[in-house]
Amino acid sequence: MDYSKSDVQCKILYEASPKTTGCDKCGQINGVRKHWCCTEQQPVVTLAEFHYLWKTLDRDRQIEIFKKTISDLLTLAEDEFLGCPFYNGHCSIYDIRPLECRLFGIEPAKVKELRKEKTVGSYEPCDIPGKTVTLKQYSILTGYRNRIETDLTRRVLEDTTIYMFQHILVAAGFSMEGFKELRDRVDEDIPIEQVLSEALEKSKL
Repeated sequence: MDYSKSDVQCKILYEASPKTTGCDKCGQINGVRKHWCCTEQQPVVTLAEFHYLWKTLDRDRQIEIFKKTISDLLTLAEDEFLGCPFYNGHCSIYDIRPLECRLFGIEPAKVKELRKEKTVGSYEPCDIPGKTVTLKQYSILTGYRNRIETDLTRRVLEDTTIYMFQHILVAAGFSMEGFKELRDRVDEDIPIEQVLSEALEKSKL
């Protein structure tokens, strides 16, 4: 698949997106649950956006993210939520983060209400004063992102707009069935480090 056009379009999209700096005040807003959107949620990302950020990582960093993703998935308790693999006390891809992350906290009220209804677990509204975009601005930005995706893939948008961890598994050559095999290994009391080594050997990284 040729990503040359979509890479340019993603750059244009991000440059046109509002510039926000409110995340450093998250603790004042959400207290002990500061940065919950990064630690308890997975961003939904298009294939074009994922490739735009994934290609910037060298192989060692890709392997690190892949192993962290697999480890988090295999050790996740039933009452825990899977956070973004690129968050480690701070966002490590902030300059090239997906549009969903850029718009979080500044969406129109109507969009925030829809997000609250769809969010698994408790939802804490995040408001960055003076930065809320209008519904028209929101529609233009998300519409352009969606057009980038459909032009690239020629597929139904929902087929390629998936959670970040799913993109990472696909990039490493793993299907969900392949992941289930790793979980079976953990259930057999195989040490997690051994399972991670096996996963890396089977991957395309």
